[in-house]
Amino acid sequence: MKVDKFKENDFVSVNYSIIEEKNDMIVVTISGVGHEDQSETYILLEDSMNFSNLIGITNKKRDFFLNECTEELFQYIETYVGKFERKILISHSMGGYLGFLLNERCAFDFCFICSPYLSLDCNELSLKSEEIEALDKKLNYFRIEDKKRSLVKLSSINHINEDSFFIVFDPYQKEDEKLFSLVSKKFPGMFLLLLPDIGHLSLYVIERSRTLSEYMIKNIGKNIDKNYIYDLALEILTWYSKKISDKKSNYFVLNQIYYIKQQKDKICYFEFLLKGEYIPHVSEYRFVLNKYGYILCFNLSEAGYCWYETPFLDGESLPVLFKKEGIDVEYPFAYYNEKYTKIDNKELVETLSSFPSENRMFVDFSERSVDFLYEKLNYHDGLNILAVLNYNDQKYNPREKGFFHTLKKSIGRFYK
Repeated sequence: MKVDKFKENDFVSVNYSIIEEKNDMIVVTISGVGHEDQSETYILLEDSMNFSNLIGITNKKRDFFLNECTEELFQYIETYVGKFERKILISHSMGGYLGFLLNERCAFDFCFICSPYLSLDCNELSLKSEEIEALDKKLNYFRIEDKKRSLVKLSSINHINEDSFFIVFDPYQKEDEKLFSLVSKKFPGMFLLLLPDIGHLSLYVIERSRTLSEYMIKNIGKNIDKNYIYDLALEILTWYSKKISDKKSNYFVLNQIYYIKQQKDKICYFEFLLKGEYIPHVSEYRFVLNKYGYILCFNLSEAGYCWYETPFLDGESLPVLFKKEGIDVEYPFAYYNEKYTKIDNKELVETLSSFPSENRMFVDFSERSVDFLYEKLNYHDGLNILAVLNYNDQKYNPREKGFFHTLKKSIGRFYK
């Protein structure tokens, strides 16, 4: 296959690995920083993507690909990938920003991007003074060009095909946490996957086990649609759930698996989460799980509620419950010590009512399963749970009996 190569320049290289026989698929990879010395030959994921036509974009500078060759690069990639029926883009870190910009120009069928740096703007990221200092220190360490930093903004990205994106974030990394919040609001149609503690180099971690490439090979002839994305997400989440040992992180991953599987298979949340420890009993209440693996919870925050990973596993929060009656949510309840407490929190109800229904689901609540979990809490976590219940109960029902009444009634359970 004849290759019309990108012109030589001082800013960016485009390197090629083209299959001689006819092949209708092209994979475009974009590297992060650290490959400037190999820029004339380096192709991100060259070893694992050798089943497809492949071109790798590698920067010669540390300028986020924002230079005098950027427009020519856009035009070249747009023309070159247009020859192929199936077009896939893979990138991470600094290269993720170029991946988003390229999607505005090229009709990629699928964009797989890990931990992208989509903004360096302190105002857009709502950074505090100490966070600004930390960001500057990191950018200086990686020698990112000063003049280009102010140009890297999520607000500069607009006309993209959201449905084609699959983004991986680590919610325990500060930069990823902030960008996840911004991206989920600006592009609600994107598929965002949260892998706690995988680190910034998540693409390398995932592909070290060939999880991505083997899935692509296995499904090379299939349509790239929502089912393709969901099945890939299940492959990655299932692989990662076996890799991590931290209980909180593992349950966070399982929450996301449950949300995706629930679209097809009707399975009981507690049976799925607890495996053989499930106690079959379902009440007239439901809790709310969003597609990112978070559960709506009461806690000791100023708002009195938040989206949290594991309310059933520790003493930091209680899941917000709603009765099954009616189509819309009414009053929220908290459950603890075999008792339901009604919390007249109108702000929470209004917030949930405005939350897109396609981004959350109601899950049946099991009293006996939760009692079983709460029995395992230690004394300190038990006190925290009571404090959460009392804080929210008093905030929204100030005339109800207070913390020490609840404590006196419940404290005996922790000595059983």
